[in-house]
Amino acid sequence: MARGAPRNRPPATRAWTPALNRNHWIDHESSDSNVKLVSRVGSTSCVGPRVPMTTGALLAATGMFWLSAVTVHANYFADVLGPLVVLAIGLGMAFVSTSVTAISGVQPNESGLASALLSVGRQLGGSLGIAIMGTIATTVTRNQLATGPFTHAAVNRALTTGFSAAFEIAGLIALAGFVTALVAVRHRQSPAIAGPSVEVEVAA
Repeated sequence: MARGAPRNRPPATRAWTPALNRNHWIDHESSDSNVKLVSRVGSTSCVGPRVPMTTGALLAATGMFWLSAVTVHANYFADVLGPLVVLAIGLGMAFVSTSVTAISGVQPNESGLASALLSVGRQLGGSLGIAIMGTIATTVTRNQLATGPFTHAAVNRALTTGFSAAFEIAGLIALAGFVTALVAVRHRQSPAIAGPSVEVEVAA
């Protein structure tokens, strides 16, 4: 059997493998649907993009903390699919509202530069986030295995504990994003959003 095959991993991590691929599709569909939501919310005079941005960050944090509670014997549909749906909706709301806020006050001749900077920042943040979560999961797993016998059950527990710790840190980062959006984003109507229609290109 090839090394790293799904059969060699604990049930919880086996469930996460297809979940990550499905979550990418869910998040893409959620982002498309949230473009209309954020445009409608942002076009009103009393509600700006801060509402979907903060709500999305809270939903993302909820999904991360929910995933951190997954155990070794977790079932995909009962314990993984729910938090992934919540996480996808939250990320979709946060990504689209962030895009609207970032380009709303930009001059037309600088819109390309603003879009490029937004895409670079998003890709860089995602890469750093994955690197940080992977480092935390690896470190916690290694420390767990160093304290006891190296058995199949011990490996399963160590891997699950490592991923749980990584998701907890990700949840804290999402909460920090919520606080940042709550403080930094002004409660005002953006001129670019106030028009009859708004088209936002969401980076994949």
